[in-house]
Amino acid sequence: MKTLGDDNLKLYLPNLENYLNKYREDHYNKEDIVYCGKGTVQYYFNMIFSEIMNDIFRQDFLNTDEKIVFLPGCMTQDEKPCKRSNTSYGSKCNHCSSNCNVNRISKLGEKYNFKVYIIEHETTLSSLDIKNNKDIGIVGIACVPNLISGGFKALRLGFIPQCVVLDCSGCSNHWLYKKHMTSINENRLLSIILND
Repeated sequence: MKTLGDDNLKLYLPNLENYLNKYREDHYNKEDIVYCGKGTVQYYFNMIFSEIMNDIFRQDFLNTDEKIVFLPGCMTQDEKPCKRSNTSYGSKCNHCSSNCNVNRISKLGEKYNFKVYIIEHETTLSSLDIKNNKDIGIVGIACVPNLISGGFKALRLGFIPQCVVLDCSGCSNHWLYKKHMTSINENRLLSIILND
C-alpha cells in the first residue's frame, strides 16, 4: 500500500526496504531487531520529526552561549585505531588522521567556535553534568533511528538540541558486518551552527 509522501521520502532512503528485509532475516531473534528493524514509517517519522524539533528549538539554540557537536564513533576513520582522548563530555579528536571525518568536523569547530566530542551511543549523554545546560546548544549527529530519542534525552538534560542525520549508517554494532566511516552534510551542520 502506497502512503502519502512515500514517493518523496523514499528518495532519502532509497535502499531501505531491501535493507530491512535482509536485516530481519539476518537478525531474527536478536535484541537489536527492535531498534534497527523498524519499518519505513518509523524511519520517515524520525526524519520528519527531527526537522520539526530543529524548528521548535531553533531560536533558543541560536541564543545559547556555547555550541557543542556530538559525533558518533562511526564517523572516525576505519584504517587504524583512533587516538582520541577521553573527557567528561565524550572523546576529543587528537587529529591523528587527515582523512577522518571527525578530524574534519573538529577543524571546522576550531574555525567556527564550536566544540566537538565523539560519543559511542546516546546513552553517554546520561552521564553528563546537568547544571547550566540551558546555556548550551548541542547538535546531535546520528543515524535515523537514533535522532529523536537522542534529541529528547538532550532536552531532559537541559540542553537545547538540533539534529543532523548521518548520510548513511556505518557502525558494525547494528548495521554492517565491518565498520565503515560515515559522513554528514557539512554544509547542513554549518547552516545550523552559523544560522545561514
